[in-house]
Amino acid sequence: MNQPLPLKSWLKYQANRFAPALFFIGLVVLWEVICVVGKVPNYILPSPSAIVTAFFNVEFSRWMTHLWATLRVALMGFALSIAIALPLSIGMMRSELMNRILYPALIVIQSTPVVAVAPLIIVLLGTDDPSRVLITCLITFFPLVVSTTTGMLETPPEMIELSQSLRAPRYRETWQIRIPYAIPHIFSGLRVSITLAIIGAVVAEFVAAEEGLGYFIQFSTSFFKIPQAFAGLIFLSVISLLLFKSVQWIQMWLFPWSLPKKKITGNIMSLNEKDAKFLRQSFALADEAKQQGIHPFAAILVDDQENVLMSQVNGYLPDLDMTGHAERKLMTRASKAYRPDFLANCTMYVSAEPCAMCAGSAYWAGLGRLVYGLSEASLKEITGNHPENPTLDLPCRAVFDSGQRKVEVIDSCLEEEAAELHKDFW
Repeated sequence: MNQPLPLKSWLKYQANRFAPALFFIGLVVLWEVICVVGKVPNYILPSPSAIVTAFFNVEFSRWMTHLWATLRVALMGFALSIAIALPLSIGMMRSELMNRILYPALIVIQSTPVVAVAPLIIVLLGTDDPSRVLITCLITFFPLVVSTTTGMLETPPEMIELSQSLRAPRYRETWQIRIPYAIPHIFSGLRVSITLAIIGAVVAEFVAAEEGLGYFIQFSTSFFKIPQAFAGLIFLSVISLLLFKSVQWIQMWLFPWSLPKKKITGNIMSLNEKDAKFLRQSFALADEAKQQGIHPFAAILVDDQENVLMSQVNGYLPDLDMTGHAERKLMTRASKAYRPDFLANCTMYVSAEPCAMCAGSAYWAGLGRLVYGLSEASLKEITGNHPENPTLDLPCRAVFDSGQRKVEVIDSCLEEEAAELHKDFW
């Protein structure tokens, strides 16, 4: 049976989990209290309750009309910026001359305040959608150009050399090598640009519009309907956040391989009962070794039927073997006894994070899953540069990520308990 969670660990986990929501709720409550107790007039700073009331006092159809006007301009400007930025980025990547000519011009355009240029655009193109779309595009396309060009230029040189050695056409090099490598950068630019598109649409509505959330906020402010203006501003922020998330969802749907690898956190709250039980067995084994004067490290190998196949303590003594780490010795034994396809379904529970040598032995043996307690970084803080344990502060995950097959790692579990094993030993 899993031991009950220490109160301190439980409180720390809950605080980390709900900290953003609690901070936001606390901020809103503080805002409300200041407005009510201080009797702040609504035309200076409306309270959250007044803003909510103002939001529901506006007809739903009116909100939708203004929302559609802003979204229409923002999305068209965003689409236009993509249509301009991608070909421009490819051209700048391909031609050094084009890059030297266009990049300064882009800097000038970006550094020019769009608010100052917007009235001129309205005079030239009129007050309809084309002028507002152009204003939005001017604000949004620069991050896309920079991120896309940067992504394509960061393609590994060996891939380009391979393409050239195979005499691949330049268009295939661009679309099949450079563009895929640039996808993470492109989506970073898209996430920035989609939020800027809303800003661009609002700026355009401030200059010339008869509908839209920007126009609604300006209209409300001019008549000192400040709670209504705040309601429009918050509504606008929510829409911007949803658009930002929608770009993330599109990347997850169409290009999941381009997402950064998620670190599987191994804190106490993510452990199931089985993992906690076997990990604590490795702690108990390490503690027994400690009582005998052996370095307090231990490892246990468990199959997918929860059978303990092998266990091993540190083997530094009696021969002063600096390579006699518990994990390395266990994996050597396991590799002799079992085939890699069997070990791929097994889990090794270790009292402390395997070093690079031990992680390499686990990888070559074919281990499929690793759960460990104390991290190498935390161990280093305890041991320092000890002659019997000169800790190699290289995460085992870095070793596994360099391989050609996946090893699942559940890391830094029950660290406080694992750290107790090493106190007063080194």
